[in-house]
Amino acid sequence: MDGIIKTELWGGNGTSHDITETPKDLISVQIKSKDTIDHLTFTYKDTKGNQQTVSWGGTMGDDHLAI
Repeated sequence: MDGIIKTELWGGNGTSHDITETPKDLISVQIKSKDTIDHLTFTYKDTKGNQQTVSWGGTMGDDHLAI
């Protein structure tokens, strides 16, 4: 599968949350949760080799490093 597949908006007030640099390699995923997932953070290397970190969500819950 080539390229990025984008879907519809999820949660919040429907505002757009998107990455600005095209990802190449996923470094880590961090999840903040209590009873439900509240916050996601992705760290990746872009196509130029620069490390990027993007986050979406709230401030509730405990941190869990997924990858």
